[in-house]
Amino acid sequence: MSKYVVTGGAGFIGSALVRGLLRQGASNVVVIDNFSSGRAENLEDVVSSIEIERADIRCYDQIAPLVRGALRRWRREAGGLCGVLVGVRR
Repeated sequence: MSKYVVTGGAGFIGSALVRGLLRQGASNVVVIDNFSSGRAENLEDVVSSIEIERADIRCYDQIAPLVRGALRRWRREAGGLCGVLVGVRR
């Protein structure tokens, strides 16, 4: 089973990406968001089909176990991408 990780997945664009992945048949979607600007309401219609993790992508120890094994990692913002890629390599 493929694992997809969407950072910022509770935001407007991220939540649309999550719904798109589910429509295309993804069954293991993990949303990582610190909810500083994202809202849980953006995921209400899909909450039973995804895993939501409250974490900050700037904190390696929080996200490393969440992104490990992911087939794809989707990011909406460019900042913090290095931290995500380092986490994936380990």
